Amino acid sequence: MTTEPGNDERLDSPADIVSGIAQTIDETNKIVNSNERLIESLGQKIDETAKIADRNERVVQALVDAMAEAAAERRENIRLIIQQQSEVRDLQIKNYRMWEILRDRRNQDDNPDA
Repeated sequence: MTTEPGNDERLDSPADIVSGIAQTIDETNKIVNSNERLIESLGQKIDETAKIADRNERVVQALVDAMAEAAAERRENIRLIIQQQSEVRDLQIKNYRMWEILRDRRNQDDNPDA
C-alpha cells in the first residue's frame, strides 16, 4: 500500500484544525476563569458596599433621632422661656402697682390735707 503525497497534507489539515480548536478552547477556559474571578470580586465589592450602606443608614437614622431630640428640647426651652417671660411681666406689673401704692401712701403722708 502506497501513500500518496497529498494524503499526508490532508491528514495534517484536520490535525491543525483540531489543534486550533483545542487552543481556542484553552483560551476560552482562561477567559471563563478570569470572568469567574472578576464576578467573585464584584460580588465581594457588592457585599462590602451593602455593609457600608447599612452602616450609613444606621448613622443617618441616629442623626435623624438626635435632630428630633434636639428639636424637642428646643421646643421645651422656648416654652420655658415664654413662660418665664410671662412671669417676669406679671412681676413687673405687680412691682409697678406696689410702687404706685407706696407712692400714693407717701404722698398722703407728706400731704395729709389732700
